[in-house]
Amino acid sequence: MLAIEDFHHSEGGEGALQSNLKYSLLPRRLIISKRLSQCLHPALPSGVHLKALETYEIIFKIIGTKWLAKDLFLYSSGLFPLLANAAMSVRPVLLGLYEKYFLPLQRSLLPSLQAFVIGLLPGLEEGSEIYDRTDALLVKLSLLIGKEVFYSALWGSVLVSPSIRLPASLFVVSHINRELSGKHQNYILGTDIKLTF
Repeated sequence: MLAIEDFHHSEGGEGALQSNLKYSLLPRRLIISKRLSQCLHPALPSGVHLKALETYEIIFKIIGTKWLAKDLFLYSSGLFPLLANAAMSVRPVLLGLYEKYFLPLQRSLLPSLQAFVIGLLPGLEEGSEIYDRTDALLVKLSLLIGKEVFYSALWGSVLVSPSIRLPASLFVVSHINRELSGKHQNYILGTDIKLTF
């Protein structure tokens, strides 16, 4: 907890990141991403999570989409599990990061697509104030990467993560168009038929 506060208030922390804006390069990105991931631990207070998310945003501004796509594995390990355990004040900020920096990656998200879907589905908690925003984000994601690919990742997520089975099922059911025949909605089965049968 102190580490992120010290980082933000030190001359070498946020200032160092800001000074690298012109270089599109983040020094010691492995160590920084590891520390930021630790700052998103569920046991820490929401204030620490918000500071960490501010730092992620500074980093994403510095590195741009090209380097974010290459280093996605570094930053996703901390961010993707956060939504399931985040406080209500943290959730909109996290979704904002996803909308602003992750969706523009489009097909570059494919290597971590299943993990991203697992990270987003807890936002489909019925009655939650982020339900509509999470649903819209998932729909945009499916359009950007292709519906068949998206639904393949969704079914793969259901297979490996029991905790997201209910929200995934609700998402699928709510997006079936009852006026279209099954032939016109084959994309819902995904590309790997073995997963859906």
